[in-house]
Amino acid sequence: MAAKTSDGQSRIEKIGRVEKRLATEERKIEKEEKKIERVEKEILFQIGSLKLRKRHVFDIAKIAGGALLGTGLGLDLMSNYEEIATQLPWLKVIGLFTTSLFIAALMIYHEEHAEIKKVKHKALFLGKRLLTIYLISITVVSLVTIFFSPELIPLQLIVKVLFIGSFSAVSGAVTFDLL
Repeated sequence: MAAKTSDGQSRIEKIGRVEKRLATEERKIEKEEKKIERVEKEILFQIGSLKLRKRHVFDIAKIAGGALLGTGLGLDLMSNYEEIATQLPWLKVIGLFTTSLFIAALMIYHEEHAEIKKVKHKALFLGKRLLTIYLISITVVSLVTIFFSPELIPLQLIVKVLFIGSFSAVSGAVTFDLL
């Protein structure tokens, strides 16, 4: 009889351990389901694999606001972009643009170092982020240039002005914080 009791107790113990494992697995599954629900709530809309989240809208607003502030500051510091753009040759304009890209990449790396550490392809993430910020900033600068220019400017001059004036907008967009 003693052998049966110990055998029965060992079976009960095994069943108890299995139940504990099942309970921990159920808790893990519940946590994962809650994470999925949170992510689904953050998505504003989805078209195929393209998802627009609240974070993306916040980033666009932050970048546009910073670009507007940077453009205003840049216009105050360099009162006449058009005059500078007409006097500078294209090689120097491209040099300024390349330098501003490099400095903006360093600023992005400094501001978002924690996020970059988490990503597998760091250079790709930094490049995408730089391109996104630059496109939004160039759009803001071009709108400011077109709307507030007192006269029509030739296209070649507009492109030079955008290349020269984009750095202040990008640096404002990178460092601007809404909170």
